[in-house]
Amino acid sequence: MENKIDPKQVRGLDRNIEKIEAIADIRDIDTETLKLENHTLKVIASSSGQVTKTYVDDLAKSSQRYVDGKIGGLSSVATTGNYSDLKGRPTLSRVATTGQFNDLEGVPALGSVEVMETINDLPENGEDGTTYLVKQNVTARLFVDIFYPVGTYYETSDSNFNPNVAWGGTWVEGTKGRVLVAIDKDIVGFNTIGKTGGEKEHILTIDEIPKHQHKMSLANYSGTDSVSGVVWSPNTSKKYIYSNDMVEPVGGGLAHNNMPPYVVVKRWHRTK
Repeated sequence: MENKIDPKQVRGLDRNIEKIEAIADIRDIDTETLKLENHTLKVIASSSGQVTKTYVDDLAKSSQRYVDGKIGGLSSVATTGNYSDLKGRPTLSRVATTGQFNDLEGVPALGSVEVMETINDLPENGEDGTTYLVKQNVTARLFVDIFYPVGTYYETSDSNFNPNVAWGGTWVEGTKGRVLVAIDKDIVGFNTIGKTGGEKEHILTIDEIPKHQHKMSLANYSGTDSVSGVVWSPNTSKKYIYSNDMVEPVGGGLAHNNMPPYVVVKRWHRTK
């Protein structure tokens, strides 16, 4: 038995060309020229049941525009779901979020870039001359050598930071509990790099005590006239007898604080 489909039925499938392929029991169909989504389409069925369709109008007006229109209606970025839900997804490389750069193995050398080198006797502004650039391989150690050369002090509030691990070189904490003072060749205590001094606490000596006086009262003396004068040399002709000329002691003799206002940090000194 021959089954035929009226072309009018196909014309009713507006903007849904896939429904043609859903007709599974096609055995024979007349070659017809049909209109679908403003495209001219030729539908041919063979005796084996295979259905083929081709565009017979101009390619620029049919298949290309049709495909472009379909693609234009698709979302370019997924807005739902997870990456693990995708099929055929590539394996992503893991990125370290902890540790130090020096802990990495097989780290390639960074590319060569032009860095400045100090050259003496270059011409001044306005004079003829040449500025030279020298190429070097840039490494993390090179940056440290530029910004923190040997002799540099580095201060941080991170108690766990260790430049020996993070940057390389040799760093020591040789100035614990001390403040830094700029060199001054006119002051004996500050005229040499690395010289130490000062005290956290200090006990005054006799020579450091400010000059002062104490009042003294007399006890167990005889006579009725008052005494005047200095250093126990009364200006009187009468004889006086006294048995106590000591002043009561005051003060505790303890050290006094010798510290300025301060903030505690961790300080490293690069020695190599």
